[in-house]
Amino acid sequence: MLGAIGNKVRGLTARQITLTYKPGSFVKEFDGWRGLGIFFVMLAHYFPSLFIGSWIFMEMFFVMSGFLITGILIDAKGKSGYYTKFMGRRIVRVFPVYYVFLAIMMFLIPSSWLDMSYYREHQAWFWLYGQNWLYAMEGWPAVKGMHHLWSLAIEEQFYIVWPLVVLAFSNKGLIRFCLALFVFSLIFRNTGMDMGFVMPFPYVATLGRMEGLVLGAIIAVLARTDRAFLEKWAFPVTVISGAVMIMLFVFAGTMMFQDPVHYMFNYTVVDIFFAGMITMTLCDGQLKNFRKILNHPVFVRLGVLSYCLYITHYPIQNIVEYNFLEKLQAPLGGSYSAAKLACVGISVVLTFAVTYIFHKLIELPFWKLRRYI
Repeated sequence: MLGAIGNKVRGLTARQITLTYKPGSFVKEFDGWRGLGIFFVMLAHYFPSLFIGSWIFMEMFFVMSGFLITGILIDAKGKSGYYTKFMGRRIVRVFPVYYVFLAIMMFLIPSSWLDMSYYREHQAWFWLYGQNWLYAMEGWPAVKGMHHLWSLAIEEQFYIVWPLVVLAFSNKGLIRFCLALFVFSLIFRNTGMDMGFVMPFPYVATLGRMEGLVLGAIIAVLARTDRAFLEKWAFPVTVISGAVMIMLFVFAGTMMFQDPVHYMFNYTVVDIFFAGMITMTLCDGQLKNFRKILNHPVFVRLGVLSYCLYITHYPIQNIVEYNFLEKLQAPLGGSYSAAKLACVGISVVLTFAVTYIFHKLIELPFWKLRRYI
């Protein structure tokens, strides 16, 4: 039996792929990945019972972020303004939309629209990008309007610290550090609640969610130093981790992200799967049919708008449901499902309208400032 397994693994590693990615170049499929990710994240919020497994796309975002950010930092290493230029560009990219949105939610949304009392009492955590640790210590707030901001906190904490890490290590040293952090993250996530943290700690705590980020970082290093390793292992790792991921979903009997099987094991396996998929995306001859999806204009456009969509869609949904879900049931024959669908429709229209405004008036003008940094 072991011999048969060995033969299958050798067969997988024998598949020849060629990494065509040029370090620092634009990967057009990444917008499609972002679009696909935000599409399923929004569906998970609109229809949680039907799209309960969409959390896996958050892992994709982490892997992609680790790859892109580490690549930028490696390529800028040794140049003047290494840290200040990087942070300056991150600031004009993420701060304006986030802080305008935060100011609106904290100061302008009336309590009759949505009960914002918890968030306003704890708003310092949000202004300082620490809300993921707030949730890890106190649990999810009863009102869901800003639950989703946990991932933005992880990203911002990563942006602040990671340039110093990349600067401190050689390429080989960075890979070793990433592997150590990978193991630490897995251990920390599975022991943190013994230290007094509470659910959703395994899902939101930065130091317990590092596997995807460091796998992306390792890909960025290897794409510049040892392409042959990626070319040999990307396909078999993707296939094997994908199979294990499916088996763990079946074993758990649920795709709920807070299930112990998933946070103990499957977060890591999903991260490895998406590390393989991202690497395969860097090879022009791979994923030919899937690339058609990634390059579809709808998903590309969603990808371009993904940051604004992510920030705005969930609070808008909660405001709409808070105010109209019960009121719509009577005119719709007392049907909760019909009222829910109506609220989703209203939420989608409002979300894209607000996203368009944020993108055109805030995100794009500030992003253009990067040329001066």
